[in-house]
Amino acid sequence: MALPPNAVKLGLAGVQMDPASLLEWPIKFGGALEENELVVSYTLTMSAEAAALGLEIATGGHAPTWDGTDLIVWFQVDPLMQADAAFDGQGVSLPMTLWFRTDQTPYRERELTLYLEVAQQ
Repeated sequence: MALPPNAVKLGLAGVQMDPASLLEWPIKFGGALEENELVVSYTLTMSAEAAALGLEIATGGHAPTWDGTDLIVWFQVDPLMQADAAFDGQGVSLPMTLWFRTDQTPYRERELTLYLEVAQQ
């Protein structure tokens, strides 16, 4: 999946995730919402490339949380994939799709492409 020009990078500029890390990444819905609008449901789906390189959404004590305007997702790379050559040098941008529905009447649905940069640190 090629990154569309309006894809949203997770994290701060210049910050990449090491494949051996388990870290939380905030996703801000704010810019995609109207005033007093909240997200009532969402689905975050890894691209085929991200899944093939072992990028996963953590579960258990690191399960995603959201408060209607912000989503916190913990990402990890499958331990069997952490040494993959794709993460060497500049690393790789791993895309995912975020779909969500709002509480407005009538409700609104949006779909955004997000990506996480993963590189050996």
